[in-house]
Amino acid sequence: MNISINENTIMQCGAEEFMTVSSEAGFKGVELRIDKIRELLYKKSIKEIINLVKKLKIEIVSLNAFEDFSFVPEQNLKILEAECNFLGKMSEMVGCPMIVACPTRYIETDDNLLTEEDIIKITKSRLSFIDDIFSRYSVRVGFEPIGFPEYSIRDLITTHKLFKKSNLKSTEVVIDIYNLYRGGAQPEEIKIFGKLISLVHLDDAVKDVPFEKLHVLYNRTFPGEGIINTKRWVDVLNKESFNGYYSLELFNKELWEMKPKEAADLCYKKINDFLN
Repeated sequence: MNISINENTIMQCGAEEFMTVSSEAGFKGVELRIDKIRELLYKKSIKEIINLVKKLKIEIVSLNAFEDFSFVPEQNLKILEAECNFLGKMSEMVGCPMIVACPTRYIETDDNLLTEEDIIKITKSRLSFIDDIFSRYSVRVGFEPIGFPEYSIRDLITTHKLFKKSNLKSTEVVIDIYNLYRGGAQPEEIKIFGKLISLVHLDDAVKDVPFEKLHVLYNRTFPGEGIINTKRWVDVLNKESFNGYYSLELFNKELWEMKPKEAADLCYKKINDFLN
């Protein structure tokens, strides 16, 4: 299995140290935060970064996350275009093949009511817009539904409707087990996407927080140590011949308080023990 780690899991250091400790721990892939790689690009040349990645023998799996793009007003598309060109060029320069994109937060009010059909229509339009731009840089879009009530696309069934009859060139699906659990998705629903799933965020939900009280970030724990049947998700993915990266993504304050090397070693042991 291909094992990666998301920089959100160890964000107490810069991108260079994160990549170094992750490689030393045994991870073959890393997902970099957009703000962290941007910071590194202001300090080191592209050649230095590429040489570092080669030296560490790791792959940059994705940059994430590109958030709240899906409801950008029509008159602001030039701003969205400029941001996509910047992210696409940055990804191309560091050899990153994918940008993870998350749907917009959407809170219904009496003055702002959209049907599911409306939400799918506008999200499909914006997703097609960014897909076209990123494809010029040979960068894929990894669309990740967020299963919490404040998000516009929360589950796999709606995501499938989004992809159906679309003209997307290079957009695939990123699944986050914690997010999908909160959105009520079932592991078997993975099958509707075939080979479109390109990346799996591996995580679990802590046992001591009620389902309705789960926070979009802060109630995650290592797979197999919480209340989600994470093994069932992995079993279904294996049966569907998924061969992409399983990437550990935890927003865990205890990990952030550890030394980066110590945190990376613990994370590799936990995810490796779980998957094997």
